[in-house]
Amino acid sequence: YTPDAKVLVVDGTPPERKAKIDTMHEYDLILTSYSLMQRDLPQYLESKTMFSVCVLDEAHFIKNAVTQTALTMKAIPSRFRLALTGTPLENGVHELWSVFDFLMPGFFGTARAFTANYSRPIRERNDQQALEKLRRKLKPFMLRRTKEMMASELPPKIEQEITCRLSPEQLVLYTRTLEQIRSDVTRLVEEQGFEKSKIEILAALTKLRRVCDHPSFLDPRLPGDPALSGKLEGVLEFIYEAVRGNHKVLVFSQFTTMLDLVRNALDKDGVDSATIEGSTKDRAMEIAKFRSKVSVFLLSLKAGGTGRSE
Repeated sequence: YTPDAKVLVVDGTPPERKAKIDTMHEYDLILTSYSLMQRDLPQYLESKTMFSVCVLDEAHFIKNAVTQTALTMKAIPSRFRLALTGTPLENGVHELWSVFDFLMPGFFGTARAFTANYSRPIRERNDQQALEKLRRKLKPFMLRRTKEMMASELPPKIEQEITCRLSPEQLVLYTRTLEQIRSDVTRLVEEQGFEKSKIEILAALTKLRRVCDHPSFLDPRLPGDPALSGKLEGVLEFIYEAVRGNHKVLVFSQFTTMLDLVRNALDKDGVDSATIEGSTKDRAMEIAKFRSKVSVFLLSLKAGGTGRSE
């Protein structure tokens, strides 16, 4: 929309970034990442530059007010601030305070006041009055755009849940694991209470989820054979059906090891795929590959769940 604007992308090695920041006054727009801004903030502050506008894309990255990312973004001097996110609320209304503390410090008072007036009443008592008060206060400052409003030509999304049965090997390992962790967790809760046992309980649930993905994740002696996992067999069947119908498929998983098993099975059957996970060096290349050559895109939730695909 602004082809005449001079744009500076601040990236590269520390010396390269320093050289770019030294010339930023020659540009209209500066682009950088959250992680690089954390490292380079002192240099920006030393320049004593007051930016006209500071725009945060994927602004939910500052939802936790005590993180270094949030503290860094709030230290950037600017006359106007804008926060863009498709997920302003992921876990609860408490996440709004930090974003609005960036946009308009003091708008909701202190974090403690926000918790007392909104977060705790809504979370603990489902207080509709507090919720309505919060909604009214937010309304003038939140511009929401849905798919129906912005892309009416797209068809409605169809959600279909497919249940996969555990393989015999999975069922045996799941039952054995469940008995073991039930005993361990019960003992822990009796010894140190529920609150202090939350990490162990989460670890136990994760262990059960891993069995449901593939039994080899808990028993390395087992091969990564799709036949040993009801889920892996189901996913592959769905993928192959879609590929035969000339469809494009996105496969998300929280665990990159599960993506590895899917990729290995696809490779063995001669089905090419693209991948974005934490270790991916060139996202743009993988995206281009999916757009032009391959039908299957394997993505981890964390690495593939945020950011645009242009």
